[in-house]
Amino acid sequence: MRYLILRNEKRVSDITDKIYRGLKAKAREQAETALLKANPELRSLKNFRKGFIVRIPPSTAQDGKGHRQIVDPIEDFTQEMVAELKLLEQKINDKFDHFDQKQNDTLEKIKAAAKELKEQDSGDKMANLLKKNIPILKKENNEKRKHGLDAIKKLQDIAASIDR
Repeated sequence: MRYLILRNEKRVSDITDKIYRGLKAKAREQAETALLKANPELRSLKNFRKGFIVRIPPSTAQDGKGHRQIVDPIEDFTQEMVAELKLLEQKINDKFDHFDQKQNDTLEKIKAAAKELKEQDSGDKMANLLKKNIPILKKENNEKRKHGLDAIKKLQDIAASIDR
């Protein structure tokens, strides 16, 4: 939900004019009704104080043309944070994809070395030991990726749920 800080508005219609422009009579009435529903305390105030915070309900204008763009730094920050988190998510995926490729390359080298080791005394044991460690490393890599992406997802959910 968005908010507006009052300055010199004297009536609900003044507030409506500040939030929305060019509304026709019916749309104006709907907007004022929605404004009073979101801010029931406005009905009982005889004089609006400067600095009073008013909750702005979602636009009731049918075409959306009457809605004035209100600067909302928190929403702007939230959008920036969501975009940065998506970039971070992509970087994490890229980094782990790179690690996966390196591991696959290393596994191929180990398999080639294992073939040579088999020809030597007790080479089978060493070759099997090498082969056994690579899947363990891959599993650890995948777990770290999952934890990192889960943390990013939680941050994205928090950023998307920021509501004023």
